[in-house]
Amino acid sequence: MVKGLFKNSSAFVQILLLFLFVILGVLFGESLHRGFLFLQNGFSMEGVNESMLNMQGNAQLLRQSFFFQALCGFFLPALILSWLFSDDVRHYLHTEQGFSGSVMMLTVLGIIFLIPFQNAVIYWTQQIPLPESLKAVEVKITQWEEQAQQMVGLVLTTDKYLTFLTNLLIVAVFTAVGEEFLFRGVLLNIFKKVFKNPHVAIWTVGIIFSFVHFQFYGFFARAILGAYLGYLLYYSKSIWIPVLAHFTQNAIGVIGFYSVKDPEMLKKIDLVGVGSTSWVAVLSLALFTITFTLLIKKCKSQDFPS
Repeated sequence: MVKGLFKNSSAFVQILLLFLFVILGVLFGESLHRGFLFLQNGFSMEGVNESMLNMQGNAQLLRQSFFFQALCGFFLPALILSWLFSDDVRHYLHTEQGFSGSVMMLTVLGIIFLIPFQNAVIYWTQQIPLPESLKAVEVKITQWEEQAQQMVGLVLTTDKYLTFLTNLLIVAVFTAVGEEFLFRGVLLNIFKKVFKNPHVAIWTVGIIFSFVHFQFYGFFARAILGAYLGYLLYYSKSIWIPVLAHFTQNAIGVIGFYSVKDPEMLKKIDLVGVGSTSWVAVLSLALFTITFTLLIKKCKSQDFPS
């Protein structure tokens, strides 16, 4: 593949290529996973097929699937597309720019402060009344949400330190790097060609970022998160800042499942900012706004080393 081959291509062509490479990456990741299972099952195809059928109830298999998805569905396509869409991959992905310790601290605090407000947004989304004609759809959506939560809980619930570290590596590190390289690295660059206004591009990518997670009740909360990650890149000029924020968001979930063994307690934590604790959501939004404002000022006032 020639470096920068599609650098001057239209946004439409680049979006088609992104879609193609992501689909191919997902298929390649599934093939790699099957190959790994083939070796793991003593070169038995029956063992591979049985493992794939029982995947939803097997934490280890799901963990492996998450790894191959992050690697082949996000990270590798982002690198290949960056090669095809630019003459300088590091510049295109914004991996060159450095950042200060204070920016890192404000980034982490911003994510922590945002969580109760996200909980409230998810709750408000659940309260949206759907027409009677869509009740069957609502039931199906609820089932999908519950199944997704069950799979995540199955993967993350563990009392083994090594498994906890593995979850942290796959769910927090690999996923954060892969998704940010693809969405904030590649897709945001493409939409900057479509929209002259960077804010429109940031929110568009944030909405797409939320949509591809296929979680209806979390759609608006994740769209807000996606836009925030886009603004972190916009002001810091470094992809590593949204990667850090994304890592923090995912790591909090991994740590929560490892440290809190009671499922009911985890549900209560997810409801902080809702009902009688609605004031926490208001405080959360206020603290997040202050932190983000300070971060913007810090980014504008410093020339960070590469």
